[in-house]
Amino acid sequence: YAVKPKLGRPRLLTARDSKLAARKVTTTECRDATDVQRTTFPHVAPRTVRRALQQEGLNARIPCSKPLLT
Repeated sequence: YAVKPKLGRPRLLTARDSKLAARKVTTTECRDATDVQRTTFPHVAPRTVRRALQQEGLNARIPCSKPLLT
């Protein structure tokens, strides 16, 4: 069988990139999707990163800062 060519536009972020973005947000390394885009993926739009985070199960919420316990 011949391999058919892929249809459509190629993805800018791979599945590995999406997981990296989700990890950066959940570990408080980056604050939100725009921060992830600026630091890690400068070649894509913030909306693309936002969509990737939504597909990973993270929605538009910024974690509240908690006071340090002494």
